Amino acid sequence: MTLDLDASVGASTVAGSDLLSKASLLAYLFPGDHGSDTPNPSNHYQLSKLRMNDFSSYTGEIGRAYGWAQRLCGLRFLERDHGKPATAMSASHMAETVKALRKRVQARLALQTQMAAFERGTVPVTADISKLFPAKIVSRITTWKSSTYEDFVALPYTAAHVELGFATKQDTYFIATVERNTGLCCKLI
Repeated sequence: MTLDLDASVGASTVAGSDLLSKASLLAYLFPGDHGSDTPNPSNHYQLSKLRMNDFSSYTGEIGRAYGWAQRLCGLRFLERDHGKPATAMSASHMAETVKALRKRVQARLALQTQMAAFERGTVPVTADISKLFPAKIVSRITTWKSSTYEDFVALPYTAAHVELGFATKQDTYFIATVERNTGLCCKLI
């Protein structure tokens, strides 16, 4: 089973649209579950027999094979059960998966609200944390826009972050420009 989200989840901001994209909303819902590999061992055999590329080469055409979606359908690809649906397993994962999806969407919507504020050049400060900020603001966010992994790794000072696994292709990247008087500071986030 593969999953493809046809309905595009729109967002009013450039930064927010990346947060609610189908590529990032469903991937890694559970640790290590990116959907680029098929859990069915027979798929690997079939693809190699037909001299076709790895399964990840076809996810753009057929969708992703998320492990959580497989479990939700009652499919477990272990050698002993031959991929037959296990309805008890499907029911046990339903509540867990729905809870994880709700949590992910709520977190992404909250993050989108914050990113939209950054894009407008405002940083909302609540009363309980206002003491952590200076009384006089001398700098401002002038731009906030989406970036790419390729732009991030092209910079020499990001190599350590990539090597240590702190920055991956699955992450979302932004560029912010902060201005103070005549000085500009460009930040990668």
